[in-house]
Amino acid sequence: AADYRNFKHSFWGKLDFTDQWYSVKFSLIDNTFLNYFFAFWSAICGRYAAVIQDPLLIIMTLIYSDHILTQLGVENIKLESNWDQFKLVMVMLIYMTVGILVPVLFMILPLKAIIGRERPKRITSVKRIFNMRDQEKQKAMPSGDTFAASFFVGLYTNIFGAHWLLWICVPLVGLGRVYVHCHWIGDTIVGGILGVIV
Repeated sequence: AADYRNFKHSFWGKLDFTDQWYSVKFSLIDNTFLNYFFAFWSAICGRYAAVIQDPLLIIMTLIYSDHILTQLGVENIKLESNWDQFKLVMVMLIYMTVGILVPVLFMILPLKAIIGRERPKRITSVKRIFNMRDQEKQKAMPSGDTFAASFFVGLYTNIFGAHWLLWICVPLVGLGRVYVHCHWIGDTIVGGILGVIV
């Protein structure tokens, strides 16, 4: 009990309280448009990102293969057949898959276990079109979905220079995760930062 009181009055305790207070205030907003808007960003661009990212990456790789090779530093390689393009698509898909799975398994999940921050309680008085909160079994910090969104968008930013994606998509995924009662704001900030670093 004394440790908790000391934590509560420390800088980290006050930061934790402030984070949870603002997160709850935000997640109490009950608006039909925001419900659909943040459900989209939270589910499709976060949890189920591969549904969008894999086909998008395939299309972008096929259209901009020369640009991708230049960004990878191998501009002297020319793709002369459909087989060559297929190999480049497979390299990009494997990179994206391994690039997301390895950090999640060896960084995000261990950090969740070490930090041990509890997720917000589901607020039943506020209707959400997707009940994502009941699907969550792990601890809260850091947000794996925001990490994944940040990683995917970071990939597009590095290859195509689309920096605006990073500043729009990642915060919306993070806010979406807070809106559907799955995370505190701080969890999503840490997840987003880790995704940019990786």
